Amino acid sequence: MIELILKSYEKGDETVYGELAFYDENKFSPINYIGNNNSLILSFELSNLGIIDILAKSDQKSISISIFLENEDILKALRENYEILDMQLEKALTSYEKSTISINLYNRREILKNLIEINSYYANNSKFDIKV
Repeated sequence: MIELILKSYEKGDETVYGELAFYDENKFSPINYIGNNNSLILSFELSNLGIIDILAKSDQKSISISIFLENEDILKALRENYEILDMQLEKALTSYEKSTISINLYNRREILKNLIEINSYYANNSKFDIKV
């Protein structure tokens, strides 16, 4: 599935976006994606894992994949089995002969909480001053 999305945005500067159906426990769930200029964002929800957001970026020599999860137990398990995750991603991305794949795992709720705090701080402490 990721191969299909990656191929669809390799067309150059064109932004591609859409929604794919993913079968998960007797129902279809949407996978939303947007990609442009060697970047790709996926967002979907799985019944046992919760909401998952993935940001993938690539350049000439590397691929960086950031995975944002809500479920702390799953996040902990992925961190403990990081080498397995890394090997599986390298196998999946063999056609993209990059020298380095880096994987970052984040707690989605903590990231959103920090973004809300930053936004609130600047909304309350910023001034817009126009002199004519």
